[in-house]
Amino acid sequence: MNAAKELLALAIIGSLMNSGSVTAQSRPAIATVISVSGRVEVRQGTANYRLAKPGETLARGDLMRAQRGARGVVRCRANASTWVIPDDGLPWGIANVCPSQTNRNAGTLGSLFSWLQEGLGR
Repeated sequence: MNAAKELLALAIIGSLMNSGSVTAQSRPAIATVISVSGRVEVRQGTANYRLAKPGETLARGDLMRAQRGARGVVRCRANASTWVIPDDGLPWGIANVCPSQTNRNAGTLGSLFSWLQEGLGR
């Protein structure tokens, strides 16, 4: 019976990883750009800076910068607070001002591992 549970758990984990369900949320959104006026740029992951657009989502590791006189406003998803990007031209990390939300897939996999360990008597 324990071997059957192990095989089932491995099959479920493999299926989740192959379907993209786990990797699709490796960069969950923690903020949304609300408004932009002037030159406000965003760098998502390792991409080059580009102009930010209202409505786009931001994740941990993303950077924003606003040139002198520009204004960009971001809304954090976890607590609905807003943040005005300083217009100093310096890069600002979104994760420094917006808290992360819990990764739902991590919780699901955590529950699966707990279930498996209970079933194996570990």
